[in-house]
Formats: sequence, structure tokens, C-alpha cells
Amino acid sequence: MTETDTVETAKREVAAAAGGSAVERLARHLGSAASVRTVFGEPVERGGMTIIPVARVRVALGGADTAGDAVGGGADARPYGYIRITQGKAEFTRIREPWVSVVVPLAAAATAAVLPELARRVMRARRSA
Repeated sequence: MTETDTVETAKREVAAAAGGSAVERLARHLGSAASVRTVFGEPVERGGMTIIPVARVRVALGGADTAGDAVGGGADARPYGYIRITQGKAEFTRIREPWVSVVVPLAAAATAAVLPELARRVMRARRSA
């Protein structure tokens, strides 16, 4: 057994003693961050109505292990909507992305402002051809 083999064996034993490989430890950590409580927040009850916040959660892992140890990952949680429960009836309402409320009307206004001039130019080009 070479010195490199001994070092690699020691790394694997340390990783196993610490609860698995670096990828396994990262996956456990990120998995606990993306729990049900992260996706469905604590319910809020007021006046006979219950509101349950809902989030969109994404988890990503990457890297290498087995002596490479270059491991990375991340989690992202964003508000997605809420569930409203009233008189035993549940209804989901999606929260729109903030940019949709701004960008879409601006794009429509810009298109409406430019379209007539563009149409005039096309008509002039056809007449002169």
C-alpha cells in the first residue's frame, strides 16, 4: 500500500466517521433546509380563516467526492402563494412575480407606442418599391 493509498483510506474513514461523504452531509443539510415548514409556512388563524403560506423551494447539488471533496450546493426558497381555508373549504392563490406586474405593462406600452410608426414606415417602403 502506497502513502497515497493510506491517505485516501484515512480520508474515507474520517468522512464515514463524520456521517458519510461530503456530498451526503451536504445533501442532508440542504434537505433539512427544504423541509415542509419551508415550503408550507406556519398557519395563521384570524376570524375563522386560516392562511398557510406556500413557497417554491429548489435544491441543487454538485461537485465531486471520493477524495476530491470539491462539493457545493445551494437552496432557494421564494414565496409562491397561499392556501386560504374558510368554512372547511380550501383555496390556493398564487402570488405573481413582482416583475410581471411591472415588465409586462411596460412592454405593452412600448409596443403600443412604437407600432404605429413601424406600420407607417412599412407602408412608405411598399409605396416606394
